[in-house]
Amino acid sequence: MTATWSDPLAAQLLSIFSGAPFAFSELALTLFTRQYERCAPYRRYCDARGKTPETVTDWREIPHLPVTAFKHARIYSGEGEPAHYFETSGTTQGAERRGRHYFERLDLYRACSRPVFRRFVLPDLPDGARMPMLMLAQSPAENPRSSLSWYLSQQAEAFAAEFDWYIDSHGLRLSALEAALRQAEGPVALLGTAFAFVHLVDSGLRVQLPPGSRVMETGGFKGKSREVSRDELYRLIRQALGPDVICINQYGMCEMSSNGYDQTLVSGSPRKAVPEWVRIRMLDPEALAEVPPGQPGMVAVTDLANLYSCAFLLTQDIGVQYPDGFEILGRAPGAEARGCSIAMDEFLRANQQSSGGDGA
Repeated sequence: MTATWSDPLAAQLLSIFSGAPFAFSELALTLFTRQYERCAPYRRYCDARGKTPETVTDWREIPHLPVTAFKHARIYSGEGEPAHYFETSGTTQGAERRGRHYFERLDLYRACSRPVFRRFVLPDLPDGARMPMLMLAQSPAENPRSSLSWYLSQQAEAFAAEFDWYIDSHGLRLSALEAALRQAEGPVALLGTAFAFVHLVDSGLRVQLPPGSRVMETGGFKGKSREVSRDELYRLIRQALGPDVICINQYGMCEMSSNGYDQTLVSGSPRKAVPEWVRIRMLDPEALAEVPPGQPGMVAVTDLANLYSCAFLLTQDIGVQYPDGFEILGRAPGAEARGCSIAMDEFLRANQQSSGGDGA
């Protein structure tokens, strides 16, 4: 990295991404103090819950902000004006207000993503080696507000021997994708959304990829006309691309800076793991208290790489924590999302008197 890091906390995070030891609880409390002070919507939410830097002594007590708050307020904890923002994707229900994840600078985001991608998606790649990458997503030029497009471009820059984008404004570039796959002489990586892979397998494509080839997919599993389970999608992917294709799911969202990954290539486990600066907890859907391992709960994320927004997030997903990782069961149905709804109601009530919900 050639950038100058005048912010000691940013400099510390950069060293952590490179493997430096740190105390998670201490750093989480430090980050909570900063974000409480700098992000007015989050501060009002914490005040309404009686949680402040003076009263919170354990990082598990820090309030988790519902991710839907990013659609209603400017969740920003940077020192200056943000240099960039990404937008949450829309839904199959049509147009809706999209959330924005603001960044004071993107190089910290870049620094946290690459070593984790390398660890879970390319652990068998020799040092200095590169692999061809085929992106089943739009390019950043076509979709500059997509965090996934930007993320994929960063991995390609660091690890791809060559790469191209096979989703554009017209949809899947199937002929070009098929030609590239048939020309592959060694292992390739296909990276993109689960939605795109549904379209790929529905196209009828049949190609035998070289051994060591892999798929990394992220997001939900709904196509326009049908929905498939992850197991079924992976069966169809191997039917289309070869029985030995390695499939890895990435867990992430626009409101996070870090991601979780299946440990398929690391330990053989399909359960997910996260980097050292992230903690995943499962909370009771109503009381929002932590549930024991093995029981389903709402996924709460503490992502210390979220320096410029909010590091403490309450998702709308249901998951299960195990000693060797976690699993995501899916989006919480309305009844089970009551705790998240209550938390969001508290956020809106606490901020209803604010003018525009800015981060001042």
